[in-house]
Amino acid sequence: VGGAQNILIMGLDSRLDQHGQPLPEDIYDALHAGDETVGGYNANVLIVLHLPGGNGPVSAVSVPRDDYVDLPGCPSGVCKGKIKQAYGLAYQQSMDSLRDNIAQSSREQKAREAGRKAEIDTVRRLLGVPIDHFIEVTLGAFFQIARVVQPITVCLNNDTSDSYSGADFHRGVQQIDAAQAMAFVRQRRDENDQLVTDMDRTRRQQAFIVSLVTALRHGGSLASPSSLRNLLQVARQNIAVDDGFDLAGFVDHAASLADSSLTLY
Repeated sequence: VGGAQNILIMGLDSRLDQHGQPLPEDIYDALHAGDETVGGYNANVLIVLHLPGGNGPVSAVSVPRDDYVDLPGCPSGVCKGKIKQAYGLAYQQSMDSLRDNIAQSSREQKAREAGRKAEIDTVRRLLGVPIDHFIEVTLGAFFQIARVVQPITVCLNNDTSDSYSGADFHRGVQQIDAAQAMAFVRQRRDENDQLVTDMDRTRRQQAFIVSLVTALRHGGSLASPSSLRNLLQVARQNIAVDDGFDLAGFVDHAASLADSSLTLY
């Protein structure tokens, strides 16, 4: 209503690029998350971003990846499952149905379209809200974007370390680079705190978003037009959006909303 829109941000577990091809070896080294043989097409990050039509508040709702839900269309014959599975199940069903004589790149894109549709339908049904656009980000894409906006300022309440994600941070305010940012948003274990869970990882993802917004508002790495153009160029090369989504307009709109309040749930 009035130009407001809901955008579903989907973060895939895939260690491949948008064409289903392996990433450069130096990126795998920095990701600390294995190579192309690890991961899949689960939507491990699901955030619904609401942008108002005017100057009202911006809000973002993180959907826990393990919410047990109805899966519309029963992809691959599965009618109930974790919300993150909708993408991968529909992807595999599409891949299995496509003939082998179709080019691999074409099969990959068709299967991803099926995965996106299934994930969007599942989130829409769970929340009961329209989804106007989507932004799909892989691990490699996140790293490429983080390299553009580094250093990133974060603040931790306590020392924390996790050999699984590569996280190793001290208490307090600090600036981290792209590789550390990847470890920061992936951490869901703490070798000194057995109570750390997936919900803590969700909070870290939200903290990263807050850091980007802060950089945009207060003269950080996103404050100059040239920095925004560079970010936009990298985003176009590494993320997927729907045909009707104006990525440049989204970046401009985000900049214009710099003084609006941001609430995360």
